[in-house]
Order: sequence, then C-alpha cells, then structure tokens
Amino acid sequence: MIRLCIAIAATLTAGLCAPSLSASPPSSDAKREGGPKSVPLRVSIHYLDGLSGQSSDKPPEIRFLRNGCHLSVLLTNVTEKDIHLWRPYCPQGDDAIRLEFKRNADSKEVGSAHMVRCYTGGSGLPKTLKLVSRDSLIYRVDFSESWSLPFVLEPGTSSSFLVRAVYDSKPLDPKRSYRPADAEKVWQGRIETPWEEVRVVNVTESKTPTHPNTVTLRE
Repeated sequence: MIRLCIAIAATLTAGLCAPSLSASPPSSDAKREGGPKSVPLRVSIHYLDGLSGQSSDKPPEIRFLRNGCHLSVLLTNVTEKDIHLWRPYCPQGDDAIRLEFKRNADSKEVGSAHMVRCYTGGSGLPKTLKLVSRDSLIYRVDFSESWSLPFVLEPGTSSSFLVRAVYDSKPLDPKRSYRPADAEKVWQGRIETPWEEVRVVNVTESKTPTHPNTVTLRE
C-alpha cells in the first residue's frame, strides 16, 4: 500500500472516485483572468478533514493511499441562478479541472495534475449538468488511479511545491457533429485558487506513480 503524505501551509475522481453534488460555502480567494467582471463560480481545495488550507489551524495533510480519494476540489455556484457546466466523465468536463504544481514562487515551469481516462462508447460524447444556486460540484482526486502526478518521489524522500486548483471551461469544438441541446448555455471561463505551499513526503517503500504523457517537474 502506497502512503504519501503532503503537508500544506497556506481546491476529477472521475474513475474510481465519483464527483458528487453537495452544498458548500464559496471560497473567496478564487480569481478569474481577464478583468473584474463578476464570476458566478468559485473553486477551492479541501482535504480529508473537510477543511481548506485557510481554515486549518496547522498545515493539512493528504494521506495518499493506493486506492482512495486524497483531496477534493469544490466548484461552487455563488449566484442565485442555475449554471450549466460540462459534466464529469466526458472529455470536456474532465479537461476543465486540474491541479497545478511548481517548485517555488520564482519557477516558470508548471506541472499539471489532471484526470487520466480512456473514453469508450458514449463516454466520449459531451454532456452537461445544471448546478443549482449555492450548490457545489465535488471532484474527488485519487492520484493512485485516475489522476496524474507531475513529479516523482523516491521512497523515503520529500520535496516542497506550490499547488493551486484551476477550472478552465472551454466551448465545444464547432466542427463537432454531436452537440447537447444546452451546450450553448455552458459557462465558459477560467478560475483558480491562489498558490499554496505544499510539502510532499513519500513514506512508502515505492516511488510515487507516474502516468504517460505527463510532464515531470525537474529538481
């Protein structure tokens, strides 16, 4: 059993850990690129104790097991109106959510932790959902199965990173023949949490798992 502990000082699992809908207060620290226009969504990272890094009285831990959810990313509708989103388990929904890591504040190299899935049959078709007012979509992150890690730690080693959650919803390719009836209603834009300091400790006897096509951060 792999056990990876991440200490944080400071927000898809699609696969084995299913996203779900749950009411949750919005995070006030998410931001949108492109100006001061009001953003109807907030994104935040929550850990196994249910708290964000801001609400923890000490750096939170992520206990990384071979099978299980290691943290949750919450996407919250902060308005009084319903919002249409791409649904998890389809390429558009899975590609919209990711966690980004970098070595330090001055680093220009950013590694992306994202869902790694194979789409068969109808699972590759775009799908939508309606997130009602003040409700949250929860992405449960499982690094051992359905999410990639952009770094490798050898057994018994540790390293420091900065981490943030990013939600980047994009329009459907105009060349795609199949389009859901409410595809044009899907919210489009990018929001993100501030960078948080994170300490990753590998206390297992195996190096941390890797996935193909994932950029690995250099030391």
